[in-house]
Amino acid sequence: MGFASNLCRYLHAAAALLTLGLLTHSAPAKTAAPPDEAPPIHLKNEQHNTQLVLNQNADYLLENVNITGLTDYAALTLTGPINSITLRNCRFGDISMPGEGHSAAVQAMGASIRSFTATDSVFYDAAGELLSLRNGTFGIVTIEHCAFRNSESFLKRLYHASPWRKSPPLTEFYNIDHLELLDNEFENTTIIIHSSVKTVVLRGSDLSHVQVESPDTQVLRMDLRDLDEASDGVATAAKAAVAPSTPMAASALKSDKSWVDLFALLAQ
Repeated sequence: MGFASNLCRYLHAAAALLTLGLLTHSAPAKTAAPPDEAPPIHLKNEQHNTQLVLNQNADYLLENVNITGLTDYAALTLTGPINSITLRNCRFGDISMPGEGHSAAVQAMGASIRSFTATDSVFYDAAGELLSLRNGTFGIVTIEHCAFRNSESFLKRLYHASPWRKSPPLTEFYNIDHLELLDNEFENTTIIIHSSVKTVVLRGSDLSHVQVESPDTQVLRMDLRDLDEASDGVATAAKAAVAPSTPMAASALKSDKSWVDLFALLAQ
């Protein structure tokens, strides 16, 4: 009797364990998303006087975000792997620094960014750089209808506080696969396009502030009339070449059939 009772208990326990195992295997627990994937991040209609850091591998959209009035810190810092950043109607500036700091309106610090786009935004009065995409790697960078400016009153204060300075703060582009500067405004700043930038598309009435450092950088200069011609099925690259002595480049701007075909395709 005792043996039969023990056998029944054993069979019930085995059945319970088997059922638990089947349930565990048939309904596995949901796993969390990998830490390198983040949902889109949208910031809108925000004003700050403290530093904003973007450091997640996500798609960032900043609309009407104003960050001003900092000392010795960049208004916006980009760091780590980031899928994309889009700035619309944003303002970053009024950045001062004590001594020989390097405060920027926007700066990258060890960033790896697939896509960076800024439209209708202003980068202004920053003691270090207005926009510094230097410390990192970048895929496609598009800057359109933006303003880069250092005011005369700001420069007067800057030179007084830092007599060692001989030139206004720069705007820097490094380590970029494809850079587009389209119809932007520049005042009291120099745009440095480093030799590590592979291709550049320029459009605008005043490009005298732009310096392309290497003759190996593929550069295409476009005017608005080129877009009109492209819409009619006739895409033409800009014909004007820039002499080595001008601020634009160490050699004449290049254009070839591949660029013409590219813009003809985009116009369709």
